[in-house]
Order: sequence, then C-alpha cells, then structure tokens
Amino acid sequence: MRLWFDGQCLQTASNRRGIGRYTIELIKAIAENHRDVEMLISFNAAMPVEAISAREAVRPWFRLENIHVWHSARDNGEVLDGFTGRRRLSEAALVRHVEALAPDFAVSTSPFEGMFDPAVPLLKQPGSATPIGSIFYDAIPRRFPDRYLYTPNHAAAYARRLEAHRSYDLNLCISEFSRSELLELLGDVPAVTISAGISDIFSQAIAENESVADDAPSVPYILYVGGLDWRKNVGLLPEAFAQLDASLRDSFRMVLAGDYPDAALDEIKQRWQARGLTLSQLVCHRHVSEAELVRLYRGASLLVQPSFMEGFGLTALEAMVCGTPVAATRGGALPEVIGDERLLFDPSSADELATVMTRILTDAPFRAESIKMASRRAQRFTWARSADTSVAALGEHLGTLPVETEKPTRQPRVERLGKTAANINLASTIFALSEPVTEPGRLIVDATSTMQSDRKTGIQRVVNKICHRMFADSTASEPRRILSYCDGPDGWYDARGVVDFPPDKTVAERLRPRPGDRILMLDSSWTFEKGQAPFFLSARLRGAEIITCLYDLVPLRTPAFCDSGMPPAFASWIRLALRFSTGFVCISRAVADEFHALLRAIEYPHPMKIGYWRLGADFADDATTAPAPFGQDAAKAPVFLMVGTLEPRKGYRVALDAFEQLWADGVDARLVIVGKPGWGVEPLLHRIRESSELGGRLVWHKGVDDAALVRLYREADALVAASHAEGFGLPIVEAAHFGKPVIASDIPVFREVAGGVGEAEFFEVGSPAALQQALRRFLERRAAGDVSAEAPRANWPGWAESAAELEAVVVDGDWYAIYEPPEGAAFRPFTDIGAAAMSREIREGDRRFTVKVVEEPAPGQGGDLRIIVAVTNLSGHVWSSTGDETGRFGIRVAARLRASDGAALADSISQSLIPHVLIPGDTAVLAVHISSKAQVGQGMSLDVTVLQEGCGWWAGGVRVPL
Repeated sequence: MRLWFDGQCLQTASNRRGIGRYTIELIKAIAENHRDVEMLISFNAAMPVEAISAREAVRPWFRLENIHVWHSARDNGEVLDGFTGRRRLSEAALVRHVEALAPDFAVSTSPFEGMFDPAVPLLKQPGSATPIGSIFYDAIPRRFPDRYLYTPNHAAAYARRLEAHRSYDLNLCISEFSRSELLELLGDVPAVTISAGISDIFSQAIAENESVADDAPSVPYILYVGGLDWRKNVGLLPEAFAQLDASLRDSFRMVLAGDYPDAALDEIKQRWQARGLTLSQLVCHRHVSEAELVRLYRGASLLVQPSFMEGFGLTALEAMVCGTPVAATRGGALPEVIGDERLLFDPSSADELATVMTRILTDAPFRAESIKMASRRAQRFTWARSADTSVAALGEHLGTLPVETEKPTRQPRVERLGKTAANINLASTIFALSEPVTEPGRLIVDATSTMQSDRKTGIQRVVNKICHRMFADSTASEPRRILSYCDGPDGWYDARGVVDFPPDKTVAERLRPRPGDRILMLDSSWTFEKGQAPFFLSARLRGAEIITCLYDLVPLRTPAFCDSGMPPAFASWIRLALRFSTGFVCISRAVADEFHALLRAIEYPHPMKIGYWRLGADFADDATTAPAPFGQDAAKAPVFLMVGTLEPRKGYRVALDAFEQLWADGVDARLVIVGKPGWGVEPLLHRIRESSELGGRLVWHKGVDDAALVRLYREADALVAASHAEGFGLPIVEAAHFGKPVIASDIPVFREVAGGVGEAEFFEVGSPAALQQALRRFLERRAAGDVSAEAPRANWPGWAESAAELEAVVVDGDWYAIYEPPEGAAFRPFTDIGAAAMSREIREGDRRFTVKVVEEPAPGQGGDLRIIVAVTNLSGHVWSSTGDETGRFGIRVAARLRASDGAALADSISQSLIPHVLIPGDTAVLAVHISSKAQVGQGMSLDVTVLQEGCGWWAGGVRVPL
C-alpha cells in the first residue's frame, strides 16, 4: 500500500503540541513495523522555514524522493481572511498535488490546521478519485464554543472542517471517546479507533531503569505537564493545593512543565498567591526536552491532569509508564486511559482533587496498588498497535472502494476552482508549482569568488585546481555536474564549466534547485549572503543538500591575525552556513575535529555531516633549467625555507626573532622567505627591509614561478612552518615531496599533515626561544650527519586524487563523522544555530580564564598601540560577545589604563569582540588597541581582562607595562 501524509501539522504551532507528537509517532511506527507500506509526505512551501524544519524531523522514516513540497496561494489564515478565493485555489492545488503522487490512500493528519496560518486542509474535491482519510483528535472547540469559537469567521472555519469528516473515506480516531464524539456530531460516518502509545524515549527510560536521584528536586513535588489554555483547567491546581493538609502543603512543591506564554503563567501565579501560597512552592519548567520530561515524570510523587476534556490524554499515559501515580478528571478520554475510578475527579471540584491527591500521597498501599495497575494497563497502549490498526483499517477500507475505470484529470477546471478561475494566471502558476519535481539531482559547485577576481590566494588556488579537475572532461554526457556563479540576489547561474571568468548572465542559464541536488560551496564566497540565502532556502525546501567547504576557523580563533573586516564577515558567513548546510567538508581532519567540537559546545540543534579531504600537491618533474634564485655560494650555509603570504598568523615575526638570535650568536644559517606581502605586516616588512642580513643570510622573494619554487625546495635543508593557526599546511607536503625535514609550530593540523609525510620536529606555538632551540638541534644533527639529504618522497595525492577524495565525500557519502544534536532538538527551526548568544550572567565561581600576551605593544595603524593577547576560556560556558535583546551579558576582552601608582585612569579604552563564540577550553587571539589620542606616560600600564556587559569586570587577566 502506498500512503501519503499531509505534513502541514508539523509546520504549524501543532508541531510542539499533542497533534504534532501524535503524527510523528504514528508515522514512525508505520515505517518501522510495516516495511511493505510505501510512505510519502508533503509540506506547504508557503511556510518555508517550518517546512525545512519538519522535513528534517521526518527524514529518518521517508525516502528522500518521497518527501515533497507543494505551493499554495498564501493567505493569513481562514479565521483572519475568511474562506477566500485564494484559499479555494490552494485547497484545489493540494488535491491536484496529491493526485499527481497517486497514493492508494491520502491521510489528512490534522484537518483543522490553517485557522490562523497559511496551512490548507486536505478536503475532498468534486471529481477527485484519491481516497482520503483523516485523523480525528477531538471536538473540544465544538463543545466549548464560547471559549474557542469566539468570532463568526472562527465558527465558520471550524464548522467547515468538522463537516468535512463526513466526506472522508475513513476517520482514524485517537480514542473511543473521540470516535463517539464524531459519531454523535456527524452521524454514521466511517470511523475506527486507533488509540495511541508512548515514544521510544519513554520506553527506553523504563528499560534502562533510569535513576532520578541526582536530577530530582530535594523537595517532593506534584507535577503538571501541558499548556495553560482554558480547557487544561490549570487554575484548579492552586485551589486544590491550598486545601491540602498543612503538613502536605508544606512538604510539596507544584511543578509546571510545558510551552506557555508569560501572560498565562502570570495568571496562574496570581491565583497561587491569592490562595495564600508562596511562589517559592511553584516551579516552572519551559521548553523541556523529552529526556528532561522523563526525569520530571520519574521524580514526581504525583501527576495531576485537571483538563475539562482530552481527546486522549498522552501525558497521563507517559506518567503511568514512568511509574508515577496519576490523578485525572473524568473529562474526555482520560477515564479510558486511567481505567481506575478511584483516581478520577470532577474537573470543577477542587475538593475532589484535594481528596484524591491526599489519598495518593498518604496511603502507601493504595499508591503502590495504583502504580502496579497503571503499569499493566499502560501495556495496552503502544504505537505499534496503533500502526497495525491504522494500516489494517485503511487497507480493508481500500478494498471496499469501487475501482476507477477512468483516471482523474489533473488539469485545472473552472467547476473545481470556482471563483478562483477569474484569475487564471494565478491558478495556472499555483497548479504548475504543485506538480512533484521528478528531474534528477545534480552536483552544483560554487566558484563565485574565484571567477569574479582570482587573486591567486590559497583558497582560490584550491578552487581552480579542483574545478579544472572536476570539469576538464565535463561534456554534454555529464549534465548532472554544474559549475555555478552567484554574486547577488538575481540568482545562481550555470558557468558552463569555465572557472576563469564570470558567465554572461544575459545568456547563461539560471539555476533552480531540485530535490536530490548537492550544492557544494567550494569557494570563499563569504560576502555574497544576499544572493546565497534565497537560493539556499529554496534548495533546502526542495530537499537539496548544501555542503559547505570549511578551510579553517582562523578568523574566529585568531581574529588579531586577520584584516579587521574579516572576522565579522566570516562570523556572519559561518552563521549563514550553520543555518542552511546539511554537511561541512573540511580540508583536514584537524579542522573537522575543531568544527565538531564547536557544534557540541554550542549544542547545535540539528544533525550535521562532517567530512574532510586532502588538498593536492602537484609539482613539475624537472626544474633543472630554472635559474638559481640566489648565487651558488648560498649552498655553503644551511638553508631554511619559509613559504606563504606574509601575514601575522604565519609566524614570520617568531622566525625572525629566532634567526636574529642565531645570527647574533654567530650561527651561519640562511633564512629564505617566499611570499607576497599581506595585511597587517608593515612592521615586519620594515624589519625585513632594514635588516643588515637582507641579501645575505636573509633572502626574501615576493613571488616566484613554479620552477623557481621547485629549485628553492631542492636547495633548502629544511622547511620552517611557524604559523599560529592553519587549516592545512601545503608547504609541509611540498617539502616532504622533495624529502626535506620540517620544523613546525605545534598545532594539530601540522601534526596531522607532517605525521603522514616525513621527518618533522615541533616547537611551542609563538615562541621564538622554542624555535631557536629546535633550529640548533637540527643544525647539530646536520653537522653530525644525522639528517638525510634526500629522504624518500612522500606519497601524497595530486589534484586529480584530491578532487576524487572530495567527490567521495560529497557524492558518495564517505563522511568522517555525523554530529547528532542533544535530545529533544526536534522541531527546532533550522534557523536556530544553538548557543550563539549570552542570556545570563556567569557567576563569580565560574569566571575561569587566562590571558597571555602574544605580542608586546607595537605601533599599529594610525599611530595606535596594538597588543595581541591570547584569551583561554576555562569556564564551563560558551562565551559570545552577543548578549540578550537588551544588550546585556555579552562577553569581550577589555583593557583599561593605569597610572604609575596603579590608579585606574579609564574604565575601558579598548574592547575586543569575540567574532562568533569561544567554547570552553578554546583560545582566541585578540588585539587590544590604545588610541594615539590616549595620554600614555612613563610607568603606565594596561590591564587586560574579561568584561561581561552589565555585569562588570572579571578578576584576573594580565597587566602589560607600556
């Protein structure tokens, strides 16, 4: 049997309520217990963010090709706008969409959606031949119209949906009570009771016999789980609690757990205080996870369910299986679930509730008996049984339906569209967009930044190499591989495999995402968010994968070593990537591990695939004709080579400090630097140009071609890699290719790369003294003949193999790790990226950190003094410079001047922001600035420490003499 489910109840507010939980559990149970049933589901594109979140929630139980979207003519909800022509068109479009998918049975999981939102109920349409069933939960608004149907529009919209149950081919009712309600209201309509069960997490909690001693409050408590709307009757709880005997009242607290607005909670608090109860006895938990809910159930002395009416009573069942006694009203299906009259009370009687509560809390034999009986009764309710009943009923009813001799038309007809036919253009568009997309998915590779301006940077070199390998042989026979370009909000374009320049948009094909597409964000297109975000949203809506290449986290971890505009731009980009990506592929295992640690620390609430691949290293085989970059006499002294753009994080200052000390000690060693000037190295360039060793023991090549670089590698005795932070370490691979030893700073990625290619020695990051000692040890070994002149060449992939490794991850799914979110993360909007902002003060006992000076005060731009410090988060909290909506609680590194006598001269003269977050155990390298306008005098100093906005300065830090 082929079943289609309407997924809209997972896009609306219902997804956090009983309806959403019920739908998910029933779908899951059918998927796990009825493999012969093919399941399909569709979401409404009018709610795109919610559709993407819902798609991820159901992904484990549906094949990718069976998850669809359809387009409605969006409105604001039937209660607000009425039953408009656009809504009629949308209902017809949904039926058309379902017919195109041709299920054996379509299931309307919640026909009452769309009252206040763009959701559209699946209703039978004239001429539609697809059998449609519904899930019927209750008729509570019909029973309490004054409370729920308070406007004519509301009453009309509800009545129309309730009446639709008359035309459904089968109504699946969640309890005997709800079935009796349906039959009483609508007469003899086809209906069957399918009941409900408990989720796996509750079953697992029982099986593992979880201990709650450490999690339960020290004071015993009575628990309520659910919302605070009128029918839940929570206002009865303060009245009943106040009527308990004083000894009980003083011994217990009342705990509320659920998703509710502040106004509703304030009303309960007022009722609580009006009964002479103290607020310290009322504990509120909001937005609890499933695991937390289990702990609350198991730690409670009693669950109270005071509702006027329930269609089933899932919280009562959950408490029963957790071994918690339940006191419930005789409202709706609760007696059916509880099965013990002694535990029931009148929902209007606080006296009856107080009596039942007292008996459960004080009569130990009765309590034990009720728990035992509830445990046995709860075994009747399982989702597997609900799935069996549903599938059997749908299959049986399907067998009774007449066989259609003529296929239903899928063309929009005037008689089916009614008034909407007046706008035939809108109708045609909506109907066309409702057609399921069946075209095959593609690999779409972004190379925007490189096409726009190839500055031959490291990333753009990678993009060029990978794209030329991927698309060099691309022909018309490879239509599923596309090189793409997007530099603005006008869309994404097919670059026809050419990475050397942007495509002509007037003739280039504009790309539209399809299900099954894999969009590989290969390039450093970090400043094109306006163009990327709409395409990403459309792609994720349709089920495409977005895989982001992560070269490093340097702008987040060492912002002081970057251009001042880079860290905020990169942080904005990483937030965009975290919102939309389904996977990240990194250029080293070290970067992948750093990224995985970041996700764990911020409790990122969505699954994420993480992979890595090795960058290639191709060399000319014969460079004998290349001229020597410096004279032949240079070969007489040991030569140390450094390769890479001159920028602060590359550690050239550290290397110069070490070599200048060697030269001062009379050591004849040459340092050869190959790299063009980058940002923020004016003092370094001045130092190089003014060095007395320049042209002798210090050689600087601003740029060389490949042949000259090969010659330099061959003539070097060793490579020095002194970087503070890297994403890869290509010079290490290149040195190993020529059998040259490596002296490298001790960072994880250098350990990773060097460990797989050849001889390497590591020194403390940022320490000239440690590098100097490593150089001396190398020279001693060289003099003793212990250094091989030509070690075996490393077996490292070229760019063809590198491109193949990348495709193995992206296309074939060869992932390194799959990050799984914390429990209870289902239905978190995909825009939620976890703990990326501060919401409270970090207490004094948790304010643990260190500050270390990386570079002493030195002139910066505009005459400012610039000090670089490394700040390590030793607390158990994620730090962010982003605070709450009022601007409080953000954390930053701050500095203030002190006079020679130690008196503070300024509250704060410099504040350095954390670009994204600083997770526990990690270090950020930040710059502190002293303006040239500041009056800095003899004997003054600078205090550098941590400041939390609105909470004050943290004790500790470092004092830097000026």
